[in-house]
Amino acid sequence: MKIKRLVFLLLVILLLSAVKLSAADWTILVYMAADNGLNVNAIEDINEMEAADFGSNVNVVVQIDESVNSETPGARRYKIRHDDMLNHISSPVVRDLGEIDSGDYHNIIDFAKWGFDKYSSTHKMLVLWSHGNSWYKENNSKWICTDATSHSAIEVWNGELKAAISSIPKVDILLFDACSMQSIEVLNEVYRNCDYVIGSEYLVPVHGFPYTEILNSIHGNTTPSALAALIPSLYVNSYNPWQSQNQSNDMTKASCSYADCSNFNTLRDAINSFSNVWKTQANLLVPIRNSCVTFNDLDADIDLHEYLNKIKNSAIDPGLTNDASEVLFMFDEVYPVQYNNYNDNSIGYTTIWFPITPDVFGGLWQHYGYLDFAETSWSAFLNSYNSPDIVPPLSPHITSAYQEMNSLYVTWSPAPDPDLLVYKARIRNVQNNLDLTVYNINGTSVVLPITQNETVFIYSIDEAGNVSLPDTLECTFKQPGIQMYFSPTPIKDLDTAKLHLCVPLINPKYLFSIFDITGKRMFSHQYDFSPYKRNSNGEIILHMQSLQELKNLSSGIYLSTITGDGVNLRAKLVIVK
Repeated sequence: MKIKRLVFLLLVILLLSAVKLSAADWTILVYMAADNGLNVNAIEDINEMEAADFGSNVNVVVQIDESVNSETPGARRYKIRHDDMLNHISSPVVRDLGEIDSGDYHNIIDFAKWGFDKYSSTHKMLVLWSHGNSWYKENNSKWICTDATSHSAIEVWNGELKAAISSIPKVDILLFDACSMQSIEVLNEVYRNCDYVIGSEYLVPVHGFPYTEILNSIHGNTTPSALAALIPSLYVNSYNPWQSQNQSNDMTKASCSYADCSNFNTLRDAINSFSNVWKTQANLLVPIRNSCVTFNDLDADIDLHEYLNKIKNSAIDPGLTNDASEVLFMFDEVYPVQYNNYNDNSIGYTTIWFPITPDVFGGLWQHYGYLDFAETSWSAFLNSYNSPDIVPPLSPHITSAYQEMNSLYVTWSPAPDPDLLVYKARIRNVQNNLDLTVYNINGTSVVLPITQNETVFIYSIDEAGNVSLPDTLECTFKQPGIQMYFSPTPIKDLDTAKLHLCVPLINPKYLFSIFDITGKRMFSHQYDFSPYKRNSNGEIILHMQSLQELKNLSSGIYLSTITGDGVNLRAKLVIVK
């Protein structure tokens, strides 16, 4: 009997552990990538959270990955509860993860999905806590969430951060407790799955955000907009003399802002329009760029608000002043307010990449070009500003190639570049290593003749004439067999449609028929192909505009056949009118 009761109790415990907790007002998840030089500071911040007096309507859950050199290495998840012990974590461990790679963005996804599911709530907030450095760092040692054990980090330029945030439940607030993450480029990567993004365009001191004050300010009726507006002021004030994060008489420099993501697309469009209009006169803005406060590695970032405000107040050109004012209006909708303690209200909002020398621009463009924000005309503006353009574009990437008769169809993905690119295709004979022909292409595909084994080279060419290294493709020629096909497909205009036929002309007369999907013959005609000449691909081409009967065919899918003298070919014919 006792055994049965024990089994019953175990089942109850298992069931209760699997059940979601009742919904709260807020769930705050803190992803602490502390397997680096910030381990001690992470422990301090957890104790700050425990010191807060938040009620049961707020769930605070921390995942910390500690350094291998700490007393408690590995990763754990804590459900934070109040205590008054400043040097001891008393919150219960709800899951022990062992050693993980916090520099792998999949661990953010795993934590956020688990946490927001287990601790359901009306509002959600995610904190990314670690080293950070906007979308780049000169020596590549820091991006965001570095992991010293795995020698990895979550990168921004290649879409890893975007993949993490876009794969989790939408959050009301995303807070970056990491240096220099409040940039226009970072926001463009994450805004789609957040309502508000909080961060600093400047360095975040090692004591981080004031978690006791933040958590104490959250009540049952606290809205995301109110909390997003409050946190920057709490952060900056905490670094004033003798405040919670600064136990000295000296000022610790700090700035913070929040972004309203609902208006970001409008701002992005405004920046794109401004950059497109003024890119050819970017040199007019050299004095203003040189007068701006610089941020980040290589002093390559500036505060976008300060830059636009200086243009607005300049007397360079009335049109320029007006356009900058329009962008500023949109800017204020996204960044309503900023806080800093260094008495300069023009900065503290968000940075934008604005390298001042061609060397820095060309050296980092290979990363910047893959950011979502690089798709705007800001890239072309920077390119014009740093003229003359002497940096070759990146190589295109051949994505597919297939042979149809004696034609090779090659497509490629374009390389990111601030300019509009054209492409060059070069064919080289494999046997004698001689170039056969060169093609200049405006699109990202080409049809090349192939009659033997060849090597295809595809190059990118920018507006300044700089040529990239090629992407290459080794092509093995396949002797065309008997076949037929239509082009283009689907056929929208019979006047431009063609039937391609590759058959031996033992008997030049073949029966050409078309059937509908029920098998009903819609058209049939005996053709004498002997007057037709083959093209360089060995094809006979029949222009379908000569077949007046086909103009009566309605939109649909048909079966076409060529028969006679041992030839029995079939091809699908798709007509769209």
